[in-house]
Amino acid sequence: MKLLKVLAVVAIALPSVVLANQHVITANKQVFSLDSKTQTYLGDVHLSFDDKNKFQTTSNNVSFNNGDTVMEGEVVITFSNITAVTEKVTFSKSDSGVLAKMDEVTFTYK
Repeated sequence: MKLLKVLAVVAIALPSVVLANQHVITANKQVFSLDSKTQTYLGDVHLSFDDKNKFQTTSNNVSFNNGDTVMEGEVVITFSNITAVTEKVTFSKSDSGVLAKMDEVTFTYK
């Protein structure tokens, strides 16, 4: 049974790409829960999405740096069916809309 649980938690090394409701997520590593409703992305995480997608953010601190928005401390990014939690994120404009850069983030799908 332990082996089954270990195999069910998938860890993929090196860059990976996941499409999630018009979001593109790249990271060096990703780990999925058994039901895939919780996904953690590690290392050089980039979340790209259309700026027409409605989302809300909360954090302990917000600052602005050369046109980028930097949020730190208990950052929560909420889309209609996804909640992302991280300690620090930098939002910038991109050709596709918005680019969010993080070191680590955990997504929970509703």
